[in-house]
Amino acid sequence: VDQDVGISDLSFNPVLFVGQPSEIKLRLSWKDAEDRSLAIELLDSIRVVTTERFRIDQQEGLGEVTLKYTPTTPGQKILRVNIPEAAGEENLTNNRRSFSVKVLKSKLLVLLASDHPDQEVGFLKRFLDQSDKYDVELLLTGDKAGNLGGRFPTRQTELNRYDLIVLHDPDPEKLGSRQELIRSYLNDKGGALWVMMGDKFSRRGPVEWFDRLLPFSTSRSSAVNYTSFSGEPQEGHLFHPSIRLADTQAGIRSVWTELPPFQALVRCDRIDPNGIILASAVLTRPAVGRYPILGYKRIGPGKVMVSAALPFWTWGFVSLGFGEDDSNYGKFVEGTASWLTVSDDFDPVRVRPDKEVYHRGEIVRFDGFAFDQGFRPIPGVTGVVSLTGDDEAVLERDLISQGEGKYRADFVNLTPGNYRYTATVSKDGRVLKRQDGRVVVESFSLEEFDPSGNPANLMALARLSGGQYFAFADFDRALASIDRTAVAVVQKSEIILWNKYWLLLIIIAALAMEWLLRKMNQLV
Repeated sequence: VDQDVGISDLSFNPVLFVGQPSEIKLRLSWKDAEDRSLAIELLDSIRVVTTERFRIDQQEGLGEVTLKYTPTTPGQKILRVNIPEAAGEENLTNNRRSFSVKVLKSKLLVLLASDHPDQEVGFLKRFLDQSDKYDVELLLTGDKAGNLGGRFPTRQTELNRYDLIVLHDPDPEKLGSRQELIRSYLNDKGGALWVMMGDKFSRRGPVEWFDRLLPFSTSRSSAVNYTSFSGEPQEGHLFHPSIRLADTQAGIRSVWTELPPFQALVRCDRIDPNGIILASAVLTRPAVGRYPILGYKRIGPGKVMVSAALPFWTWGFVSLGFGEDDSNYGKFVEGTASWLTVSDDFDPVRVRPDKEVYHRGEIVRFDGFAFDQGFRPIPGVTGVVSLTGDDEAVLERDLISQGEGKYRADFVNLTPGNYRYTATVSKDGRVLKRQDGRVVVESFSLEEFDPSGNPANLMALARLSGGQYFAFADFDRALASIDRTAVAVVQKSEIILWNKYWLLLIIIAALAMEWLLRKMNQLV
């Protein structure tokens, strides 16, 4: 007897963390495989990382298996699920499935360096310490550092240990001897640098080697401008993790207008052509031009984030004072730190078919993912997948949310041919991602390959409707189970005359005609 056991569906989280367990869920279908025990394997490269046994006790059916997986190293990984083949199994193509996941470090090492720590440093360190994602080393370089004093790393291996370096109000002149280390940290390691400008930085003035790393800088030495002002995010970057303090564009704009105002501004009037401005200062007395307060620049695979406004810590402190939480401060710091420390080799918003070649009768499935650049799910996303066939006819399906940033669109019963697809993912009317590609539906039919229908679905329908399922080999038993006792059918009907005026007139006219005929023939 020919057997077949295959993987019909696969569900997984595309973003995982080292040391944190995750689940990969498989949906299986089988026929003629009763009394078979499966050893389902999950492989990382050629290494089996977990095995789950599954017992089949029905001839045909559907089932689910959950594989536990705890990644041990970060990076992009290609995982593979495998069902060992059985003797006589007629189709081996559905016994394995490969998929890609991004594994992030569960604990990131952060160097927080400051010459003169203040509330900004205290709030930032407290937040990072309370998170389970960061290990923070505080380095104080000033004269009154006490037992927390130290020096900035002088060796490349020492500097490269850190996933993120935060420089609080640095004096770039004092870092001159480390400039090659910092450049290599960004260019070669792909490190992350967050420069929080302050009065010391502003008074130092231009330091060319350091300024070339920044998205914006000062053209002259000057004191910090102490004034009250708000920040305004740039429209094209509302969903950047540092800016996204709400889930909708309108909500993001509203939150930024309601934040406690900044009190100090480092006036940066030199904008690097490769720098990206995320937010600008909204001054009550407009100056010439607008000063940037938040932005970034890419240095090779590395990233440099710069903030030129003070303070940020009040976002958390003022909210707590009014009995609220410090969620805005937390979203800002977490979003910024996550974006800085995640490499760009993984597209957080994407749509793709689960394979490129399908058989006639197969469901053509598209899987979508919608995360921000800090790999937090974006809620309220909408999406459409359009297929254009050889005859230029267009079919469209919506991307349906599966939860946790995952979406799916299915096309059923497509005719054989070549199809171009366009997938669009949008949020609040703004297109987040547009992808194009091709899929092929072969003329070879699954029905020709397997004329038995879908036994599992038929059995499920039978159970739900209170009926029974029989295979063709059990046709005699199906006939025997049918109750052939004669059933008498009685049908009753009633005609109401008196509420039908036209029918009453017809009856009266017929009676009058009968009386007239009898009278004429002297029968009355």
